[in-house]
Amino acid sequence: MFNIFKKKKKSTRPQNKYTIQQEKEIAYEMAKEYINKVDGILFRYESNLIDMGKDQTEEEKAHIAWIKERQKELWQEERNLKLDNLEINNKIIGVYGALMKEYFAMSEKTDKKIAKKGLPEKYVTTKVDYSEFETDKGAQDGLS
Repeated sequence: MFNIFKKKKKSTRPQNKYTIQQEKEIAYEMAKEYINKVDGILFRYESNLIDMGKDQTEEEKAHIAWIKERQKELWQEERNLKLDNLEINNKIIGVYGALMKEYFAMSEKTDKKIAKKGLPEKYVTTKVDYSEFETDKGAQDGLS
């Protein structure tokens, strides 16, 4: 009749395992999100600086221009993201993830307080180093 001692066949489908494609998609979305978060910090800081003083000194205007330039670089980074480039996306997550962790651990809890004290320079100067991923170094140097 019923053979309750009969072995069940093992399933050939992977159980709860990520595929390489899923890992790429997750890394791509996270890299995109971290770039947007850094950009958001800079945008809020710039807005608060503008709101704090209508009669800004040349130094403050130059600082705001520097932040805007960094935002353009971040937008370009986001446009250059590629779904299939897992190594670059993971590097972006590592660099900007560390910045986010530090930012949210700051003792000042509001953007206005951070603007008054001054956003640490590393939020504008920290950039992802893509040099290890460049394959056309000779062409860029004019050596080819």
